[in-house]
Formats: sequence, structure tokens, C-alpha cells
Amino acid sequence: MFPQYQKYMNAFIADLGPKYGAAPRFVGEIVKTGENGEEGKGSEVEEKWEKMAFVHYDGAANFGRMLEDEMYKGLDRKYKKGVVKDNPVLLVVELEE
Repeated sequence: MFPQYQKYMNAFIADLGPKYGAAPRFVGEIVKTGENGEEGKGSEVEEKWEKMAFVHYDGAANFGRMLEDEMYKGLDRKYKKGVVKDNPVLLVVELEE
């Protein structure tokens, strides 16, 4: 279902992201290693995450405002609903020396 999500990414990059100072820095595949979920086994298995992304925002407040934007809500419902199983967001702050 990645082609459906790609439509979201295209709209984000073209219209929504620039409005809130967002710029994708990395989009790609990663591998997560974790418990296999079977009780008593304890062996580890590789669980592939399909995609992940780092997106730079000019500030955390911009990200919050974007979440309230009707365009974002519309794109989210149109392209991500039923396509994205999990969508965790981690805030990372760049420290200047």
C-alpha cells in the first residue's frame, strides 16, 4: 500500500510541509529487532518496519500547528487511514554550541 502513502508524501512535500517550515531529511527502510511475542521463548526475531522518516521543522510549535490544519487532517484521512498501522512521532531537538 506504499503507493497510497506516497501520494500523502507528495502532497506534504509540495503543499503542507513548506507552510510549516518542514523539510524531509531522510525517508527509508529500517529493521527493528525485538521479542517474537511467544511466551517463554525469549528468542529474538527481525521485524521489518516498512518505512521511517526524519522531517526537520523550524520549531515544535510549527509541528503542533500543522496537526490542527484542515489540510493536514484531510490528507491524513485520505491517504494514511488504513495504510499506516503505527505512526509514532519522536521529537528530537538540535542543540547549538
